[in-house]
Amino acid sequence: MLKNLSLTAKLSLLNVLGLFILAIVLTLASSQVLSDRSAASAQEQRERSMALAHMLLKQNGADYTLRDGALYVGSVRIDGDTRMVDQIRELTGGAATVFRGDTRVATTVQNPDGSRANGTKLGAGPVFDSVITQRKPYRGEADILGERYFTSYDPLLDASGSVVGVLFVGLKR
Repeated sequence: MLKNLSLTAKLSLLNVLGLFILAIVLTLASSQVLSDRSAASAQEQRERSMALAHMLLKQNGADYTLRDGALYVGSVRIDGDTRMVDQIRELTGGAATVFRGDTRVATTVQNPDGSRANGTKLGAGPVFDSVITQRKPYRGEADILGERYFTSYDPLLDASGSVVGVLFVGLKR
């Protein structure tokens, strides 16, 4: 079929094909740049949200403790107190949770039925390993109750350095 085309037609076809390939490459490159910028923006917002969450918790005291089966910061009981996580959601638009150990005790994360996901556990995996086992912050993506989030997790340590809780902030992906 190409043998029957004139040289001008063949060059035109080659130009169209080249432009088509160029358009695909530019689209893919633009998509990658936008994705990278979105991830960087989400990371910056998570870090601001985490700093805000720590500041709000520290207003109640400096020490995290477990007493009577509940998590405290200073003399304030965190278990069931959603004021701080609600403030974070209002100020940042993201999700926030305080865990006692690996159990959500104050959260804006919702179950499929719309209720708060208090009492649910931090699942096994990289987040658990980093924050609970290694006592190190975790930054990255994670699945939370079936939804993908850009996440930040920080361990909450007592005076002896043991993990007594975890602070989470995140944005739905």
